[in-house]
Amino acid sequence: MIVFTFLLAIIFMLWIQLTSVEGFAPLWTNEEKMDYSGNDISSLTGISLNNCKKKCMMDSKCKGIVTDYEGDGPGNCWLKSTFGTGVEDTKNTYKLTRR
Repeated sequence: MIVFTFLLAIIFMLWIQLTSVEGFAPLWTNEEKMDYSGNDISSLTGISLNNCKKKCMMDSKCKGIVTDYEGDGPGNCWLKSTFGTGVEDTKNTYKLTRR
């Protein structure tokens, strides 16, 4: 029983580490049909939405992403250092708040 509890605690701690970066739990705000041009850190192709978000969370300069995903992808993703004026488009924007 003690071994099971110990393993459960380790799994829980690993889950916390995988869902946060540098001790911050991410909070994503979605803006559907909104595009922000410029301020690209990088562009990624052929990856899932979840993996794109992970790439953003690993870069301390990244403030969010703009995507052209249908569902979870794969698709194109642009990591953003900041957001200017948005324009209605077919793309979706996910802004990252680190807390």
